[in-house]
Amino acid sequence: MTRPLARRTVLRGLGACLALPWLEAMVPARARAAEGGPPRRLLVWTAPNGVPVDRWVPTGSGTAWTPSAMLQPLADHLARLTVPIGLSSTAPLAAGAVEPHAQASVRYLSGQHDLPWATDRGGAWLTIDQLVAQAVGGATALPSLELGSEGPTPCGEAQSGELPSCEPYRTLSWRDATTPMPRRVHPAEVFALLFGDPTEPAAVRERRQRYEQTVVDAVLEDAARLSGSLGSDDRHRLDQFLTGVHALEQRLQAPPPAPGGACAPAALTDRVDLGTATTLGEHIAQMRELMVLALACDRTRVITYMAGAVRSDRPFPELGYPESSHWLSHHGGDAYKLDAIEAIGTWYVTRFGELLAALAAEPEGDGSLLDHTVLLFGSPIADPDTHATVDLPAVVVGGSTPAGRGVVRYEVPVPIAELHLDLARAVGVPAERFGHASTEGLGLL
Repeated sequence: MTRPLARRTVLRGLGACLALPWLEAMVPARARAAEGGPPRRLLVWTAPNGVPVDRWVPTGSGTAWTPSAMLQPLADHLARLTVPIGLSSTAPLAAGAVEPHAQASVRYLSGQHDLPWATDRGGAWLTIDQLVAQAVGGATALPSLELGSEGPTPCGEAQSGELPSCEPYRTLSWRDATTPMPRRVHPAEVFALLFGDPTEPAAVRERRQRYEQTVVDAVLEDAARLSGSLGSDDRHRLDQFLTGVHALEQRLQAPPPAPGGACAPAALTDRVDLGTATTLGEHIAQMRELMVLALACDRTRVITYMAGAVRSDRPFPELGYPESSHWLSHHGGDAYKLDAIEAIGTWYVTRFGELLAALAAEPEGDGSLLDHTVLLFGSPIADPDTHATVDLPAVVVGGSTPAGRGVVRYEVPVPIAELHLDLARAVGVPAERFGHASTEGLGLL
């Protein structure tokens, strides 16, 4: 199976019929978590524009370490943290070939050194969150959830031919070369996707779901008839389309939250302020609560969250820096700009710390939601002045034990794909290879 010949027409038709956003990818058959303990989840949180590396790196090694000022907002969770120093997402960025933020974006979670669009290996685009989603996403209504708190970066590179599309600015998550996983930035839309519209009458919801399932059944039946008459390329396209249809079918068949339970939509609306956020901090707080609820209510087990755009220009007048944050990031050694990007980076770390606190406050099993979630905080770029991708900022939380490894230093840069293997294995996905990683991983989790 693959995507139909008139793929875009069918997508528009489905969108009109089903009043849903674009459909996500197929995942393995539904499988519930093994009895005996809560499921494990993966959450990746990224901040834009890199950090001043010298001000990021903590002192000490192992568990005898002291956080830098930028990491101080995580002080309440130090025993859980692993801070690897020396991660690299790429070989040196190709100067002048492709806009560096886009290069860093597509390589960050794919673990690739080569530019994906420069290879005919479709798997070069696969990102670690989607590899995990393929393995564990069948147990939940949504195989994965991609979120953001800033709109897409303006992009003229696709028109100039520098990029095949603007998608590298819009997402870090890819299923394959033609299937980016678009992030959602509207909290009310995310709530409805996770839990449905709490104001929708039950009878109306049941009628809508029956209609949607009828359309899905018709599409699958028509696609099966069409497949035999297509060439191999068109069958591949049809298959890609049907992955989204199957994902919708999975959502429709997934059991909703218990009507009277803590995860029922009516109970959740009190926890999430879905009013219009007037500041970035308010928006991040909304998304934070939605992420916690999505995991606690087992609506998904894989989340990627971009707290800022890939190449963010957002000013931070609230911190005393009214200039474009991207302009500030090209510091050239200027003390004012270095202070600015340190303050902005610390602000994002503080928001991540608030997520850790929210997960720790959510009881689950014999511990908390934080005890059963593996998290990566970082940025696709290290020092932003040169768009460096060596010594990437990273904080890892979780694994088979809540105890972190502290500061782990690598004298020779190691591919971040090695960390990707650790992340996958920590949530029960026995990945053998990924990106430019060996089979060993780093053994951090």
